[in-house]
Amino acid sequence: MLCLRIYRYWRGTQAARLKARSLNLSTIRVYKSLGEFSILENSNGMTIYRYWRGTQTVGLYQEFYLKIQGAKILVTGANRGIGLGLAQELNRRGAIIYAGMRDPSAFDAKFDKPDNVHPVPCDLGSKASIELFLNDWADEKFDAVVNNAGQLTGGLIEEQDLDGIYSMFQVNLTGLIHLTRGLLPGMIKRGSGKIINNASVSGVMHLPCASTYAAAKTGVVAFTNSVNLELKGTGVSTLTLLTPGIKTRMFDEISKLYGDKMDVSKLSSISPEEYAKEVVSCIERDKFFYTPGGSVGVALWLARHFPRTFQKLSALGFKRS
Repeated sequence: MLCLRIYRYWRGTQAARLKARSLNLSTIRVYKSLGEFSILENSNGMTIYRYWRGTQTVGLYQEFYLKIQGAKILVTGANRGIGLGLAQELNRRGAIIYAGMRDPSAFDAKFDKPDNVHPVPCDLGSKASIELFLNDWADEKFDAVVNNAGQLTGGLIEEQDLDGIYSMFQVNLTGLIHLTRGLLPGMIKRGSGKIINNASVSGVMHLPCASTYAAAKTGVVAFTNSVNLELKGTGVSTLTLLTPGIKTRMFDEISKLYGDKMDVSKLSSISPEEYAKEVVSCIERDKFFYTPGGSVGVALWLARHFPRTFQKLSALGFKRS
C-alpha cells in the first residue's frame, strides 16, 4: 500500500514551493482539518500535514512511504540468499509475500507469519515461465516487486562460458525487464506501486574479471533510472539497490571465479538478514537508491566521480596470468 506525503514550504502567508514526487492529484481530497493539522486522504492511504508557527518560516513536511503492513510484495529468487532474507524481513513486518522461484514445491524456509507466504513459480531464466506467471498472477495487484533473482559470471572474458553468459543476462537483466514490463501497467492503473531492482555495486564499480556481470548490472541501473523518469506523476516509483557483498552462496563463488586473477581476500560482506533490514527501511521511506556505507561506499563514490583513478587502483590487484 503506497501512502503519499508532500513537501510544502511556506513564507509568510504565501505558498513558496510545492514539491511532490509520483503524485496523482486527482486521488487526493481534504479529509479533515484540526487546527494546526490538516489530514489529506488518497485512494491508497492517509497523510498528515503539520504546520509549524512562530517567528520562523511556517513549514509543512512529510515524505512518501510504502506501508509494509498488509502490502502484497513479489520477491524473485526468494528460495535462498538475499531473496530469502528480504522475504523473511518483509513478512516479519506484516507483508503478504509472493516468493518467486523455479520450484515452489521444494520451498521449506521458516517465516514468522507463514500464512502470509505464497511460493509461486517464477523463473527469470525462462521467457515462457515469466509469461506464465504474468498470465496467472498479474491480477493479484502487487504493491511492490523485488527483482532479486540473479546469477554470477566471472573470469577473463575469453574464458567465460558462453552459455553461462547468455543465461546470466537473461536472469539478471532481460528477465527483470520482462517482469517489470508485465507488472507496471497494473500499478500505473491503480496509481501506486514500487519496483525494487537489485543492481549490485558492480553496476557502478567495474572490475577486472567482472566484465559480463558488471555489464548486466550496469544495465539494471540504466533501465531503472530511465523507467523512474517515465513513471513521473503515476504514483509508482523505483528503488535501485547497489548491493555490496552479502554472505551467500553466490558470494562464496567469487573466489572460484576471480581468485586466480584477482586478490579477493579483502572483500567484506554482511549477512542477508542485516542487509534485508537496510533495504526494507529504504522501501518504507520510498528511496530511489540504496548505497552501502563504509569502505564500499567510498569505493562507489570514487568509481562514480573519478573513474580513471578507480580503474588504476582496481588494476593493482589484477594479474592476467
